[in-house]
Amino acid sequence: MSADAVVRQPVNTVLSGPAAGVSGAAYVARLAGYRNAISLDMGGTSTDVSLAAGGMPRLRTEATIGEYPVKIPITDLVTIGAGGGSIAQLEATGALHVGPRSAGAEPGPVCYDRGGTDVTVTDANLVLGRLPEVLAGGAVTLNVGRARAAMEALAARVGMAPLALAEGIVRIANEKMLGALRVVSVQRGYDPRDFVLIPFGGAGPVHAGDLCRLLGARTAVIPQTPGVLSAVGALVSDVACLFARTLIHRVAGLQFAPVNRILKALRDEATAWLESEAIPPEARALTFGVALRYIGQASEVTVAGPGRLDPGSLARVVEAFHGEHRRLYGFDWRDQVPVEIVTLSVAGRGGVAPVRAAAGPTAACAGDARTGVRRVYFGGDFIPTPCYDRGRLGAGARITGPAIVEQLDCTSVILPGQVARADASLNLIVEEA
Repeated sequence: MSADAVVRQPVNTVLSGPAAGVSGAAYVARLAGYRNAISLDMGGTSTDVSLAAGGMPRLRTEATIGEYPVKIPITDLVTIGAGGGSIAQLEATGALHVGPRSAGAEPGPVCYDRGGTDVTVTDANLVLGRLPEVLAGGAVTLNVGRARAAMEALAARVGMAPLALAEGIVRIANEKMLGALRVVSVQRGYDPRDFVLIPFGGAGPVHAGDLCRLLGARTAVIPQTPGVLSAVGALVSDVACLFARTLIHRVAGLQFAPVNRILKALRDEATAWLESEAIPPEARALTFGVALRYIGQASEVTVAGPGRLDPGSLARVVEAFHGEHRRLYGFDWRDQVPVEIVTLSVAGRGGVAPVRAAAGPTAACAGDARTGVRRVYFGGDFIPTPCYDRGRLGAGARITGPAIVEQLDCTSVILPGQVARADASLNLIVEEA
């Protein structure tokens, strides 16, 4: 939306940063030729996951920010306390936990060498060789010696070998993220095998290979610039706003004239809003929704609807509701419980000018991008692992795992048994060999 619209309705900026990341992930998936994507934004303190089916992020009608309920259309995100700075800690029971407590940016992980003493996921990845000792094009140097010493001290308390502990910390973090990924997929009625994983943020591509295997996703698409994908998402997001009216009425005996008057009023509102946002008529699109529920339920399910309702279109809307309810919850109550309409809505959307990516390298041979070999711990042993400069990988370049792909804003880990190729948009497509 425009700055003027933000001033009028600032609540609509809630969670706008993570939401922009989801839009960026959906955009990357479309560029790579995939309609269904699960986004995973792993930063320093938390991980945000979301699902985009059919190329569009899923929305919900309410959220809770801290203690405050927010009743607005909002991107359906699940956030957990698992990030690069999540602290590994030994509980009084003897159990090892990772997160939600975080080392933050100051002092940060032990390897930042800023006074941090708590072992974090970043320290574990560094000790395992999955991260280079120099990040951000040389701007950040990690102290691997301090990270190893801290890992050894914690390992002595836990009663494990330091490398086994480091691997265990990564596994615990992965399992926490897997739980969130299952919430937005399996618990929403979607099969993860029908989706690609879009990992981004500073730490997402480090864990992408493990998470694909745990989730059962066949493919990960690592964007060209994972560390700043939320900024890309803000650039490619359409101008959009949702207008809704509550109308609680049984489907049986519904009077169409008042319903269609409401739909027309909502359509007029959405059109006027798009005009105020200076969206030209040829770039506008209106989509209609109907929220329904079985009588007695507390929550409703929204399905697509027409601009005008009549007996035939209403029957199709109700049939779509039964199908969506079955997909979400595993059952429906057709012919058992009456259905009622709860809300009518119209979304106004204005397309933005397409973003043109800068030209990338032309070399299709991965050998041209190879920078050296590093020992990386995989499956209980250190393996000599080739390292590559992402900025020198051209379209068509193919890498066989194990491999480490380094760039200014993140590091990507290609596991043994996986292959990665650069597509025409310079995304890295990671699949099992």
